[in-house]
Amino acid sequence: MLAGILVVNAVTVTLTVTGAMVQDETEKRLMAFYVKPVSRVKLSLGYILAAWVVGTGMCLLTLAADLCFEIRKRKAGCIH
Repeated sequence: MLAGILVVNAVTVTLTVTGAMVQDETEKRLMAFYVKPVSRVKLSLGYILAAWVVGTGMCLLTLAADLCFEIRKRKAGCIH
């Protein structure tokens, strides 16, 4: 069950964060970044890196929460 939750987290969180770039483009907020001396490739890599960091963080947080739950379950003797 944990594997499925981690897969769903990995996909949905990263797609949601990447969707911020699409939203910035449609609302013309991205145009403000294009006048800066930063290349479009670096700007795109920044969005991708942010999605990776947030996705990894959420997966690690989910994994840690599950491990804490499993440890508490074992200490309570609720192993089936």
